[in-house]
Amino acid sequence: MVEWIAPRAGEQGLDIGIGTGNLTERFLAQGALMSGLDQSQSMLNESRRKLPNLPTRLGNWLSIPYFERTFDFVVSSFTLHHLTEEQKPLALEEMTRMLKPRGRICLVDVMFEHEEARERYRQMKEAEGDQDVLRSLQERMYADKSKLLGWLRDHGYVTMHQAYAEVLHMVYAIRASD
Repeated sequence: MVEWIAPRAGEQGLDIGIGTGNLTERFLAQGALMSGLDQSQSMLNESRRKLPNLPTRLGNWLSIPYFERTFDFVVSSFTLHHLTEEQKPLALEEMTRMLKPRGRICLVDVMFEHEEARERYRQMKEAEGDQDVLRSLQERMYADKSKLLGWLRDHGYVTMHQAYAEVLHMVYAIRASD
């Protein structure tokens, strides 16, 4: 994520779902000025223990408590699956609201190429008897990558994406128009 975002010293970044602050630390090491957001007070406490001078706020994807055009980039790792399919476009709108012109988004999470890939994966895990994965597929709302990419492209972003494993994907987008 850090390589794809390629932050310049002094750029403003937001880590949505900051958790313990591990990802944010990597951006800080590159000279980015980071802020953190999490919907869990206990996770914010963890990140504040590790990064006591980092500005953090309690909040969520659907109502990001920052002014418009505050950030050069927004990142999030392993949090998108907490949103329903209906909420994901709303979250993308919120991220877009936060971004300065030519702003960047980078998301990493368990995702599926499309719904057919999700179903094939579910059937494979069912045949293997992998109850843990099947339970995870029911409890979490893993993204359909084709829908994310489609929304981003329809809203003026140029996108790149990469699969690191069958279900682990990264989506990168840069706002080409404003």
